[in-house]
This record gives sequence, structure tokens and C-alpha cells, in this order.
Amino acid sequence: MHVELLVKLLGEMRPPLDNAQYTEGVDANQQLSANTLHGVQIIVAWMQHCYNLLMPRKKSNPRRAVVWRVRVLMAERNVRSVSELVRRMEDIGVSISIAQLGRLIDGKTQHWSQEVIEGLMTILECQVGDLWKER
Repeated sequence: MHVELLVKLLGEMRPPLDNAQYTEGVDANQQLSANTLHGVQIIVAWMQHCYNLLMPRKKSNPRRAVVWRVRVLMAERNVRSVSELVRRMEDIGVSISIAQLGRLIDGKTQHWSQEVIEGLMTILECQVGDLWKER
């Protein structure tokens, strides 16, 4: 198989100055230089092929995904709206706007403050692991 590939490379890679139209007026040293370059190209291509065969391929691990479960926890605890959740959070000293908490609950933000997470855990009476579920 490797020999077949090398023969294929040799057949496909022509020296740049081997054609008669290019060699007119070219001295022997330039022709020899072009042939040497051709040989180096073949060796480099062969080495790259062997390297690719021998090196282990990186396994692509699919990204693990999590699902934000605050809406489910709100329903289980009879918290009917985001505004009600905001009022309860203000009662324990956590200030956040309705719009900001709505974006957080709907998973439209990727940054959460520790204060808000602790507030959600207190109001929804859950552990931090209950707020997310792995997909």
C-alpha cells in the first residue's frame, strides 16, 4: 500500500522544468536544481503521509450539555411567575430585576452570580445540583 502511494506521488508530482517548453535556454545546473527540488517534494510528502499514519488521532469528545431546571422547580414549589420569585428573593435580601431573572431562568445568559444561585437554592429549597440536569 505504501509503495503504491509513493508511485502515485511520483506520477503526480512532475519536476517544474522537465517539459521542453520550460527547458529551452535553461542550463544543466538549473535543470538539476529543479529535479532535486522535485525529489525533496516527494520525500516531504512521503514523510507527512507516514507521520499521519503513525500519529494517533485525537478523539473528539462531544460537549456535555446541561439543562437549566428552575422553571420545573418553580412549578413543583408553586412559584407561579418570575415576578413572584423576584419578590421572594428580595425578601431574603437578594436584589435582581425581573428581566434579568427571566433571562437567567430561560437559559439566555451564561453567567450567574453566587448570590442569585444561593437565593434560588434558599427559595426553591434545593441543592445546587437540582438546578441543572445533564442532557
